[in-house]
Parts: sequence; C-alpha cells; structure tokens
Amino acid sequence: KVARGYLGVEVQEVTPAIASALGVGDAKAKGALVASVSKDGPGAKAGLQAGDLIQTFDGKTVEDMHALPRLVGATPSGKTVEIGVLRQGKTVDVKATIDTLTDEKIASAEQPGAATHAGALGVSLAPLTPDARQRLGLGDAATGVLIARVAQNSPAAMAGLRAGDIIERVDGAPVNDPAQAKQAIDAAKSGDKPVLLLLNSHGAERFVAVREGDQG
Repeated sequence: KVARGYLGVEVQEVTPAIASALGVGDAKAKGALVASVSKDGPGAKAGLQAGDLIQTFDGKTVEDMHALPRLVGATPSGKTVEIGVLRQGKTVDVKATIDTLTDEKIASAEQPGAATHAGALGVSLAPLTPDARQRLGLGDAATGVLIARVAQNSPAAMAGLRAGDIIERVDGAPVNDPAQAKQAIDAAKSGDKPVLLLLNSHGAERFVAVREGDQG
C-alpha cells in the first residue's frame, strides 16, 4: 500500500476576479488559494490561513489548484517542507510536517448522508465531488465513484481495493454516482463470475476482479 501525504487544506482556483481582490497581477496569480484549513491538521499547525495563496511547495512552483494535491500526495509522511504563500500582499514562508492521508481523512470528503454501501463487496461509496478530487490529486476530467471505506477482510479488501480508489466502470459500464454503481455491482454479482471493476488509483487505471465469496 502506497501512503499519500496529507496537508489538511482545501484549495480553489485563483480567478482573475480573485487575483484582483488579492491585489496581485496576472504574473503573481499562479498558485492554489486556501479556502479552508482542517483543524489540527499539518496546515493548521504550520500557520496556514484561509486566503493564503500557496505559490511554492517544497521548492516546486504551484502552477494552479490541481498541482498542490499532487505535490502533497507524493510527499512522504513525516517530511517537513517549506511552503511559500502570498498573504495580504506579502510573501511568507511557513514550514509544515506532512501527515499521512488515512481512510478517515478520505472519508471526510464524503457529503453528509451521501454514502452508499455495496455490502456484498464490503465497500462504502461516495460521490466524486470537487473536494474529493482535490484531496486525491485528481483533475476535473476524472469520473466515477469514490470508494470511501473498505471493510476489513471483505471481498474488496482481499482483491486489493482501497479507500481513495475510484470505480470508473462495473463490468464495462461507466458509473457516475453511488446508487448507479451499487445497482451495477448488484446486477453483476448475481451471476457466478467475479465483478470486473475498472479502478482509478490516484491517477493509474487498473482492472480488478472481485468475487463476493472471497474473504480473509
């Protein structure tokens, strides 16, 4: 299992209007605007604030809002990195010690009450929201359904599915919301063969066959 870094911030795009409101020109408008900071997360402990414009991370330029989650996700847990932000017109450098993106943190990307349980396979499914895309470092083009939780020793766990994986297709059919995915899984498992899933695992696609009776 590959651990992914966690900073604990939600970011958004720097539009021309926002850049103007921040008092920065187009040349300085690159970066990821911090919309919120998770309480007690690495970002909060480092002193990051809503309204900070993150422009560099660990010596790398943050071109836009999509770049930051990818940079954070590729950073080992426990590493201390320097983050360059533009705050109220002044450049500020902060140091943050990156944490690990756990299943609980991934599950926090769910919308309240939106989880759908595909009990036969042992997974909880959630919509692939913009917040979830940010947390997982996925672009706007990513489609599918988020696996929010995987039950221990379930068929899904035995097949190697992980919280944070995206189900793109079930037996070849595209799925775009949890209810649709559950319906497709239920229909597929009605036969004797395994359910064939096309997964997006942090940007890498792979096929996985899951059989309902497989348990550890």
